[in-house]
Amino acid sequence: MKISVSIVVYHPDPDLFGQVIDALSTGKPGSVDLQLLVIDNSEQASVTRRLRKSVQQWPELDYWIYSNVNNTGFGKAHNQILENLKSDYHLILNPDVVIESGAISAALEYMEQNSGASMLTPKSIDASGKQAFLCKRYPTVLDLLLRGFAPNWIKGRFDKRLARYEMRNITRDQPVTDIPIASGCFMFFRTGVLRNLGGFSPDYFMYFEDFDLCMHMRGRYRIDYVPAVQITHTGGDTARKGIRHIRMFCVSAFRFFSRWGWKWW
Repeated sequence: MKISVSIVVYHPDPDLFGQVIDALSTGKPGSVDLQLLVIDNSEQASVTRRLRKSVQQWPELDYWIYSNVNNTGFGKAHNQILENLKSDYHLILNPDVVIESGAISAALEYMEQNSGASMLTPKSIDASGKQAFLCKRYPTVLDLLLRGFAPNWIKGRFDKRLARYEMRNITRDQPVTDIPIASGCFMFFRTGVLRNLGGFSPDYFMYFEDFDLCMHMRGRYRIDYVPAVQITHTGGDTARKGIRHIRMFCVSAFRFFSRWGWKWW
């Protein structure tokens, strides 16, 4: 069995990146050939050298590091390696996601036993130890504003609404099939499916490329939530990343709704 893993980075935190790679290396089942593909959007050769030196600490890993002269964005960078994949399964992984022990084995077991599943999304735990819900229903503009930018006291008043949007009532400790939309921080695909989809749309530089890809899967391919596959995700919280990220979020949201339909509330 062959698994490929692509990680797109932009000036990654060295310690966290090391944890991510260590979890991949130690969590790889012995019967699996795993290839790591790191796409560096940092635009600096010095960053690429540090990445290569970091990955070399795990000599058992088969890896390639691609250095882009320009920051191509999240989706385009992942797409760079798509046509050359020779794997059975491909994992799109964020550089701030640590895979828990046994997660890869659980993902393989589920996909091998459930031929109707084209992609799986895991159970995610945030840095505080709470479940972070990666599955989503189709968003409204209000849902996104509340979840991304509202202070906690306002979110509390709309908790039932946000719980429905995040599918909290059903994505707990049992598998769920036919998930509408899933976060792009961990997307475990059958490689052939991802290739048939053509990867991510190049229209998104960052944000909503994962939502867009899931929408393209509707009626063709199935997304399943599998809680036996568990990760720790330390990212998110666009509002705290500064005005540049907020602007990119808004531009991508506009493109998403313009393509798939506006729902205001």
